[in-house]
Amino acid sequence: MTIHKLNDIHHWLWLAGRPVSPRPLHHQLFLKRHIVISEQLEMHLVWEKGRIFLKPIPNYLLWADWKTELACEENCECSKEPGRVSECVEKQLFHIVQGFLLSYAGLLQRETDFAMAIENKLVPADFNWSSWKEIVSDLLRTSNIYAKINERFVYGELRLYRLQKIYRFTGRSIIRGYHNTNDTYSDFLAGHFAWLASILAYIAIVLTAMQVGLATKALGDNDSFQAVSYGFTVFAIIGPLIAVSIVLLAFLVLLVGNWVATSRAAKTRLGGLGLAGGPGMN
Repeated sequence: MTIHKLNDIHHWLWLAGRPVSPRPLHHQLFLKRHIVISEQLEMHLVWEKGRIFLKPIPNYLLWADWKTELACEENCECSKEPGRVSECVEKQLFHIVQGFLLSYAGLLQRETDFAMAIENKLVPADFNWSSWKEIVSDLLRTSNIYAKINERFVYGELRLYRLQKIYRFTGRSIIRGYHNTNDTYSDFLAGHFAWLASILAYIAIVLTAMQVGLATKALGDNDSFQAVSYGFTVFAIIGPLIAVSIVLLAFLVLLVGNWVATSRAAKTRLGGLGLAGGPGMN
């Protein structure tokens, strides 16, 4: 259970969500969000229009004494120095698990929420509401609990679109963003040319308005308006060409990057099987 990608951009998470508990499952249904199962913890509570990603609670977190399993070992340095930036693996996992369960305390607030969780396979079918209330009660009795969870879980629901932008603008993954949602190259091109088409439509409206303005006596004889019209006309010609070039360059980088990654993965996999060959290999 790791969430390095979110911890790396923790100082930017306020742009993607609020530092509040997630809204309960019945309210997610009210917001017309379909529950999508994801085993990636980094996608837990991430949402986009029409759906929210949730990681099911593993059985061992409900039945086993995970607090004992993840307790610091004897003479552990981090246990002697509270507030250390560098923590042992057990302490890091402890904070992640405690934050993860706390997020579900927000999601499963009522028995109707719990029934929805059973139906969507977020919790085991043989687990009951009374046992869940005991877990939540024990969790909420923890003093200053927000200081004892991973910092990601200070925030609740995170918007995928904004996470994508944060990852691109901070230079961590300019092409793919936080999570690659394009199944095909056509999806990639369609997604990027969609916003370009909107900009072109606006440019066309402005050019039409300028053309009408230049046909009038008041604006046709106005030197400032003519200068602005000239500058915008040049921009309307060059701007879209630059934008299209950037999209095509990004597409080329993605294409080459995927080819290289596929070639390396095939070489590693076939090498492990004692076979030769693969894309781009002798």
